[in-house]
Order: sequence, then C-alpha cells, then structure tokens
Amino acid sequence: MENCTRSSFESTLHETETPFLTTFEKSSDYTNYRTSRRVQLGWAVIAPWVLSLLLLAVIVIIEIRVNGLIGGPPFGYWTAHELEIAKREIPATLKQIRFTGGLRYNESKQLYREIELGVPDYSGIPTPEIDAAWHDLISTTDVFLTEEEVKANIENGGTFANFPRPDDSLYTDPFTGLYQAVTWGRFLASYSIMCASDMTPIPEAHTDFKPNGNLEPIFQIEHTCRDYSAIQKWAKGRDALDDTVWRKNAEKLKPGLLS
Repeated sequence: MENCTRSSFESTLHETETPFLTTFEKSSDYTNYRTSRRVQLGWAVIAPWVLSLLLLAVIVIIEIRVNGLIGGPPFGYWTAHELEIAKREIPATLKQIRFTGGLRYNESKQLYREIELGVPDYSGIPTPEIDAAWHDLISTTDVFLTEEEVKANIENGGTFANFPRPDDSLYTDPFTGLYQAVTWGRFLASYSIMCASDMTPIPEAHTDFKPNGNLEPIFQIEHTCRDYSAIQKWAKGRDALDDTVWRKNAEKLKPGLLS
C-alpha cells in the first residue's frame, strides 16, 4: 500500500482541481453578461431623466408657441372660419393695449372720467374729435375678395361654405367682378362682447370717495389684443366702398380691370 500523507494529497488535489472562480471570470459568457448587465442598469437610471427632459422641452415649446414668441402665430390666433388670405397677409402678432377713459370718484365724491392726452377718445360728450376717432376705427367695413380667395375659404370649411340658407350667394360687385364681404366695423360692439371675451381681470380698489360703497373698478389696465392696426391696414388696402381708394384696390387685385 502506497504511503499517502495529508500534504501530498492536498498537493495532488490542488493540481487536478479546476479553479472554478478563475475560470468563470475568464469565460467570454461571463464577460458578455457583465457588459449587458451594466448597459441594462445604465438605461434604467438614464431613461427616466431623458423622458423627463423631453417632457419639459415639449411643455416649454408649447408655452412659447401659445404666447406667439417663436414658430409662427400663437395657438388659437386664427380660427377656422377666418379668411385664408388674411391669415397669410396679416402678421399674427399680439399687442399690449392699455384701456383709457376709466371712471373714478374724486374727494368730493363726484364721478369723473380720466382722459389721457395723445390717446384717441371714443366716449363722452360728442365732439368732432370723437367722431373722427370713431371714423378712423371703423371706416373700412366692406373689402374686395378675388374668386380664388373665396374658393380657398370654401375649401377649408370657412364662412362662405356655411351660409345659413342654401339660396344665399356672395355678392359680386358689378363694376369690378370682385366679391365683397363685411369685415368687422358694423358689428364691432357685438363681436367684442361675444367673440373676443377677455378674461383679463379688472382690479377693484378700496375707496372712501364712492358714495354708495367702497369698491372702485380700475379700467386703465393692459389687455393682450390682436394687432388691430395691422388688420386695419390690410382692410384699407381692400376697401370696396371708399370712393378715394376702391378703384386702386380693385386694380391691384385684378390688374387691367379698369384700364
């Protein structure tokens, strides 16, 4: 029987035994497992941050577009029924307008109206200046439209495609052959109340001068409005009623018409 000491047995065992940990670490399968595991853990940490940043960017862009700062007109600036030609030619800009003519109470508890010099006045005792201001505001009511512009409105489901009665038809000017349509002037008050309702709050201040209460509204505040001067300029360039400009406007839309 061959002698076998404990030290020689352990030495033989060590030589013949496969070192499991060393082999496992050196195997290509384990290397791939460790790499894929790191990738999975990396995306699990990064993905929520990436999604959060994308969501934040979308919210910021929408907010900027709503206010019309980049990327064209603000959302909701134009509506479906409005003229396509107006949407293309009128700048879709907003302006900060401070209303004037507010009513206040003085120390004698008398009601008075504040007037700002250099600003058109539209209310009060009739004067030539007030009449002139109103004339400048709503002087252009009817505008010329070409056949192509009317067709574009109809094709897009605009106003001309939705007459209240089927036998209604758009008026054609007998002198020019151009179509005519009313813009806003004659219906300015009703339009302002029903269509352009403004939710800008009007502050109420405390006052000791009002004879029947302590609340006094302050109307001289800023409102965000469409650029009315740009709309006026566009409409004036198509005025169909003003004897001083309608021929020139018609000729511009239909060259050679009156020559």
